[in-house]
Order: sequence, then structure tokens, then C-alpha cells
Amino acid sequence: MFGLSQNPTSTDRPQSNWERERYADASGTVGVESITAEGSGHDLPQTGMAQLAIEFFGLHQSDPA
Repeated sequence: MFGLSQNPTSTDRPQSNWERERYADASGTVGVESITAEGSGHDLPQTGMAQLAIEFFGLHQSDPA
């Protein structure tokens, strides 16, 4: 879909118990990134995670649109 690989084009572990998968198109441009955090539940318990989520969704801007 959208020209992206259906299998991760790269995988790494940015922190222990985390797995990051990236999905890129044929030119290598990453269009989707997923992070799985084992044992973390649905809250954001680790230092800095809430701020990263706020920035990711653009909620830190005065006009996110």
C-alpha cells in the first residue's frame, strides 16, 4: 500500500524491550515507523515519552493545522 514494503525494511531496538520497525518505498524513503514496547501497557510511563507523543502528533504547536 502507498508503495511501501509490506515487510519491515529495517528493524532495531532503540531501548531495551522496544522494537522499532520501519517500512520504506523502493527509493528507501520511510513512510511508516512502528515501535512496540513490551510490558509497557497503554500509558506512557517512561521519562520523556509523553512529550515525544505530544510532539509527534503536533500538539505542541500553537496551530497544529
